[in-house]
Amino acid sequence: MSIKNILLLIFCINSFILAQGTSLSFHPASFYTYGVYDNNKNSVGYSAYATLGINYYDAITLSYDNTKIIDKNEFNYNQNSFMVSAIKNFYPYYIKANYAYLNGKYNYKPFKFEYSDNTNLFNLSLNRIFTNIFTGISYTFINVNGNKSVEINQPQFLVDYIISPYLILSYRFVYSSIQSKSPIYEDFLVGEISDDNRKLISHNISLNWYINSSVFTKVELLFGKRSYFFNTDYLTFYNQDDTQNLHIISRIDAELFNNFRINFVYQNLSLDHSKINYYSLGLKYNIWDL
Repeated sequence: MSIKNILLLIFCINSFILAQGTSLSFHPASFYTYGVYDNNKNSVGYSAYATLGINYYDAITLSYDNTKIIDKNEFNYNQNSFMVSAIKNFYPYYIKANYAYLNGKYNYKPFKFEYSDNTNLFNLSLNRIFTNIFTGISYTFINVNGNKSVEINQPQFLVDYIISPYLILSYRFVYSSIQSKSPIYEDFLVGEISDDNRKLISHNISLNWYINSSVFTKVELLFGKRSYFFNTDYLTFYNQDDTQNLHIISRIDAELFNNFRINFVYQNLSLDHSKINYYSLGLKYNIWDL
């Protein structure tokens, strides 16, 4: 489905909802992310989210992201991504569905070499809430076509334990199966041909602390192995091919004034062949009762 058709579908759904007198809310948000790599590269990313809440239970989100990776001596990479997401409440069950399309363009500087890659991501999650426990299962299928073409199957299990209204402990188990597609990937730099057949397992533990009604903070630790990871909580896709071994995230979200929030995020990623530090600043405004 094209982006034009997706927008048309959302418009038709919204028109129907408004005709039924349903209560709506609107949440626009934007983020700026700067990445620092240990091998003379940096990245700059801009993203925007628009979430339509329906009766304060269901939601539809559209998002766009542009990320540029620049290496002064080796290459430039420019990526655009689009995502549409939906949450449907059948209390105590919740269903989430996500679709994302990514297009990247790579330019190698030492000699003329260019290519484009295209990625389609499909995700479906089923969640259930109990008295103080939130559990769920999720499945993500990712199809990458480019200089390296792979298919990824990624089931995930999650559980959130509500210790108190102010403290939540979360756990995520992720299994990633990565398989090369024909033709088998050929490394144009060293002339080696490789067949990717990785089976990776990772664990993610996070602590969510609501300091008060205005300030929220979160600390996350990922350990194990993963690659091409889709975070269903933040609707973020980490599409690095390099195997990731450790990921530390620190986040603080604060209300500056009524319905206006600011978000700071620091991330440290340790991969097989590099390390990355990300610094993000986000702004979110809640517009209620449309």
